[in-house]
Amino acid sequence: IYYNLIDHVYGRKVVLFLIPYLLLFSVFASLRMETEGYLPEIRNDESILNYTYDESWNEQNPTYSASIPSKYIENNYLELYLPYIPRADDQVIKFLCPDLEPAKRGIYIFGLNDPDRYQMDAEEAIACHAQRFRIYVDDSLHRNARYRFYEHPLRKNVGLMTVLNIAYLEQGEHEVSVVVLLPVLEVRDSLAFRETIRIPFWKD
Repeated sequence: IYYNLIDHVYGRKVVLFLIPYLLLFSVFASLRMETEGYLPEIRNDESILNYTYDESWNEQNPTYSASIPSKYIENNYLELYLPYIPRADDQVIKFLCPDLEPAKRGIYIFGLNDPDRYQMDAEEAIACHAQRFRIYVDDSLHRNARYRFYEHPLRKNVGLMTVLNIAYLEQGEHEVSVVVLLPVLEVRDSLAFRETIRIPFWKD
């Protein structure tokens, strides 16, 4: 015979007995010990973030971050990868280039893509994407950056690549900052440039 614990007199006692232990378990499970008194909670701008370097990226790291190959740059050119994030970027591109007809999105059988994707002009598309970025090296705007579409071999997503000439930089520590045109969540149909990441690097 099946007895519902709540309906059974002994079952109610068991439930009442377990409740304080469950509450105590929940409290203990939520406890976190803080031992680093002088480490701020928000410290990304002053940190080395592994996922911003291809040499230290792994599958557990985010795929949506801009990245450079390494902390240490041994030549005069710095590769900068900029991911394409449709959820935010499509809205910006539609605003910047209303005449650029997007390809349809969906699932296609037998590997067939939307024919519109073949008809889209690559130069027009890349020119529109390029308007979304402002790249700074040591707080100086890097002008005339040339962008190309790039499929990242590690992160397995497509974005843009630009190669920055840094021959003028002295040896030592420098920083590349990525400022991106993004939707303003608080204001409908409004966009603003916002810094998304700072990546320190060391030039040989």
